[in-house]
Amino acid sequence: MSSHIWVSSDLQLNRASLARDVLKNAVEDIRSLNLSLHEAWCLGDALVGSDVKELERVAKISIEL
Repeated sequence: MSSHIWVSSDLQLNRASLARDVLKNAVEDIRSLNLSLHEAWCLGDALVGSDVKELERVAKISIEL
């Protein structure tokens, strides 16, 4: 059986209110493929902006999902 890796990058998330929806849709899409996921990688540029509290909220949502 083969295993797969999900790679994401350049998400440029800056608002928690939108980040949850964007990431939730992405997770639902990848899950709908019924792949045997071995790992999920985020290559960077996930966050953008200078509002530290909002970036912390976005980071928390990203990790949760």
